[in-house]
Amino acid sequence: MKVICNYISVVLLCFGFFQANAQSIQIEAQLDTNKLMIGDQTWLTLKVSLNKSQVVNFPVYSDTIVDKVEIIDQTKTDTIMDDGSRLVLQHKYLLTCFDSGAYDIKAGPFVFNNSDTMWSRNLFLAVNTIPIDTAKGIADIKSPYDAPLEWEEVWIWLKWVLLGIDRKSVV
Repeated sequence: MKVICNYISVVLLCFGFFQANAQSIQIEAQLDTNKLMIGDQTWLTLKVSLNKSQVVNFPVYSDTIVDKVEIIDQTKTDTIMDDGSRLVLQHKYLLTCFDSGAYDIKAGPFVFNNSDTMWSRNLFLAVNTIPIDTAKGIADIKSPYDAPLEWEEVWIWLKWVLLGIDRKSVV
């Protein structure tokens, strides 16, 4: 009985160790919105929560995060102290897409302590086109709108004309 009890204690101790180790690193990926019109933009936020003693390398992207989803801008990595022993690192990417469809975004690889690699959970991004009413048919392009002439615009030119006439009459 004592052997079985020791065996169970060792198993529970190992299980607790692996569970604590797995909880020491958390990756969160989030989109501001998961539905866009063609050309619209959304922020992808990547957060990593880890112990102070651990080191993480965020994924490096050149100009696209997945095929046809482009990165317009990105922020520097922001560090937030969660509590005395944990850090939360946050990095944001501004994304856009010019092709309609459904895109599966899986951010990564995140490399921890130069050995372990993790990926974020999958995110879904739907890009829609502008609906076209085919019943109305093709319409002509509207002509340019004539803006009314404002007194401030006229006064600027009138002032220079009056100053020019004044100078000629003096000379």
